[in-house]
Amino acid sequence: GEGPEGIEGFSTLERIRHHIESSKASRNVTLFCAVYTYKGGIKFTDAIQDTWGERCDGILFASDESNSITGHTLIPSNSIYGFGYNGMTQRTRAILAYLYDNFLTSFDFFHICGDDTYLIVENLKEFLFDSQAWENSNKHNDRYVFAGFLYSWGSKKHEHLRHYLGGGSGYTLSAKALKAYAEGPLQVCETSIEAPNEDVHVSNCFYNYLSTDWIDTTDDSHAQRYHQLSVDKLATLCVKGRDNRKDFMSRIIKKSINRYNVLLPNVGAIRNCEQVYSISSSSVAFHKHLSPDYLRRYEVILYPRRYIEMCAGEV
Repeated sequence: GEGPEGIEGFSTLERIRHHIESSKASRNVTLFCAVYTYKGGIKFTDAIQDTWGERCDGILFASDESNSITGHTLIPSNSIYGFGYNGMTQRTRAILAYLYDNFLTSFDFFHICGDDTYLIVENLKEFLFDSQAWENSNKHNDRYVFAGFLYSWGSKKHEHLRHYLGGGSGYTLSAKALKAYAEGPLQVCETSIEAPNEDVHVSNCFYNYLSTDWIDTTDDSHAQRYHQLSVDKLATLCVKGRDNRKDFMSRIIKKSINRYNVLLPNVGAIRNCEQVYSISSSSVAFHKHLSPDYLRRYEVILYPRRYIEMCAGEV
């Protein structure tokens, strides 16, 4: 707990590590990881390559330039803002089209996230293996795995902002969902929109053109798997004396969970913060890391045997 994760974060990661090592659930799916980045994000993408990236079955660093040394690939964008923050929606549309054109039939699932995300691939594959039964259980064949953390702003004034998957932790699509999205909404839904909030755009198009039936990504105890912040922030979200009220993301996360908990079966009124937000032992992603050191630190805690073996080999 002496690293950036803090004592509470360390305890949380240890709990996740135990699940990774002890779970007997099947992880027999293939996963392609698409990471949006830019030429200045090399330290983060290097950290990803050294840590969770190697556990993906395929990986793409979608960048503003191609570089064989860094592994970055130029994915052209039609945005008037180029590769800047305000061009994120058009960048994401381009990435989705690229995945469809080049990898659709080669992988079962696709995860899209930023370079400041840490992905726990084993847990994600475990969740996705189970999600296949959900996707195929509808007789109308109109269920699609489009998975992530469900935000709720609860605004009646802005209906399109009421429900969307937060882009921070990234979102995961089955090959079926990617095909349907690329051949449908990608062609007709807000095709020229310029905005930084690509998660709202993608979710809105998915909701309006494909399905309103989204998969629940919480675990059996309703603990969250997809996380919009780093583990140190979330593990102390409910600690008394830690003032998170000024943190915009923390406030929205709490507000979202409060609103959606009323929809869950057998869940009574939320009376305290711990009931509002809990971190699943089968968590799949953490986000908003200020330094690539976070990613390397998570790796050491979650996979200690790997580093013990590495050190032993150097002796």
